[in-house]
Amino acid sequence: MGILRKVQLLGLAAALLLTIGLVSACKVPEPDESSTSTIAKEADTVKVLYVGTLDDGTVFDSSELHGGEPLQFTIGSDQMIPGFEQAVIGMSVNETKDVHILSDDAYGPYYDEMVVTLNWSSFEEGFVPEVGEQIQMQNSDGQMFQGIVLNTSEEGVTVDFNHQLAGKDLNFEITMVEIVPAPKTATLQPGVTPDWQNVVEVIYTHRTKRCTSCVWAEDNLRRTIDTYFADEVADGKLVFMTINIEDASNSAIVNKYGAYTSQLFMNKIVDGEEEIEQITSLWFYIGNTQAFSDAAKALIEERLE
Repeated sequence: MGILRKVQLLGLAAALLLTIGLVSACKVPEPDESSTSTIAKEADTVKVLYVGTLDDGTVFDSSELHGGEPLQFTIGSDQMIPGFEQAVIGMSVNETKDVHILSDDAYGPYYDEMVVTLNWSSFEEGFVPEVGEQIQMQNSDGQMFQGIVLNTSEEGVTVDFNHQLAGKDLNFEITMVEIVPAPKTATLQPGVTPDWQNVVEVIYTHRTKRCTSCVWAEDNLRRTIDTYFADEVADGKLVFMTINIEDASNSAIVNKYGAYTSQLFMNKIVDGEEEIEQITSLWFYIGNTQAFSDAAKALIEERLE
């Protein structure tokens, strides 16, 4: 996979952000006896452990990426790829299932047009890429992109911006750890309406088909807000929203923020003047719960001042 490096890119139309997991020791946690359901169904919030493999047996991802913590998501909320969600429906606590998911129900087809050759002038002077290296790039608008270097030549650097699992059938071993009620979240006090002229918006955008890192980031961002900013949410000073950019009903807010993939935006509005910023730094803390939470907390506190 190579070492992830960040470089400056002057212009690029679109790409897909992906974080591939590292493997560490994993211990299966005991299920929570407070679960109110024994069979997973639509709209249930579940916790699962999983190992994902390709048809040749290669492990491409695992819940071990998260330090052994189960992956939590709500069935039917478009947090996971369709095939994974469908596999979980009907499972009971402590059940383990093996499932084969075709590429169309995973990360979709592989597009040749997502492989592009970028002129050397597009990069910072002195940048020396290595074939197979995973690089993260930023354009002049602050948008982040990630791809794999395929080749270098006098003409430039050839980078593959396809999702690394695009066009591949996937296999999962899934263990149902817990079926829990939907998590409590910070909510507005009755009768309180946010003052949209003076508020901080935290906007997390995503596509319908999502990688586990995207789900992890949303869950931990929500947990941080619930833990540290419940009063601000209740008073209407802070608003947190997750937006599926492929849902046509979200087109207005997608256009407002210029969202195109899994992204985080923070918008400080003072007397109607908006200060929108795409937050990219948190992606470097994927897999480190405490560091991610601390960084997110600091960013939100800064904007609430």
